Amino acid sequence: MRKALFAIISPVLAAALLFSACAKPAEQPVTDVTATEAPAPEETAAICGDGYTVEVKTVYYPEGSDKDTAKFMLALQLPVFENTAMNEAITEYEDELNTRITSEQLPLSERTDSFIPNTKVELSVFRAELPQGEYTNIMFTETVSFLEDGESEHARHLIVMDSDGNEQSLASVSGLYSPEDTVAQQIWNI
Repeated sequence: MRKALFAIISPVLAAALLFSACAKPAEQPVTDVTATEAPAPEETAAICGDGYTVEVKTVYYPEGSDKDTAKFMLALQLPVFENTAMNEAITEYEDELNTRITSEQLPLSERTDSFIPNTKVELSVFRAELPQGEYTNIMFTETVSFLEDGESEHARHLIVMDSDGNEQSLASVSGLYSPEDTVAQQIWNI
C-alpha cells in the first residue's frame, strides 16, 4: 500500500517541484480591486513583458447592472498574449468562469448596503524551460466571498501551454506515461 501511495504521490510532487524551481515568475502589476470599486480606466492594462500584458476587468451581475445595483461582482486579471492560440485558452477559462458565476454563485448571493458578494481572480504567469521545451504556466486563484466578514472559498485553475500555445497535460510535460503517473495526474487535476 505504501509503495502504491508513494508511486502515485512522488510524480506529482516531482512535477510541482520542477515547475516551482524552474519557473521564473513574471513581474505583475499591483492592482488593488475592492468589492465596491472598479479599477480606474488607466489601470485596465499593464505591460508585463515576456510577450503578454495583464487586462483587469470588473463585471457586475446580473447583466446590465452597475456597482450600485449589482447583486454580484467579478474582479479578474487576465493575461493577453501575443500568441493568439494562448488567448483562446484564456477566453475558454473566462467563459467557464462566467457560466459558473451565473449558474452557481449568483443565485446564492444576497447583497447588503455595504457589501457586494464577489469573486476575485488573481493571475500568476510562470515560464519553465524543460528538456521537452519551454512551457507557460498560467495560474488563476479564485476567491469567492458571499459575506463581508464570512469565510472565503478559494480555488486554483492551472493552464499549462507549450511555446506554440497548445494546452498540455502533466504527463506530456513530465514525460511520464505509466498508469501510476496517469492516476497521479488525475489526482493533481482534482
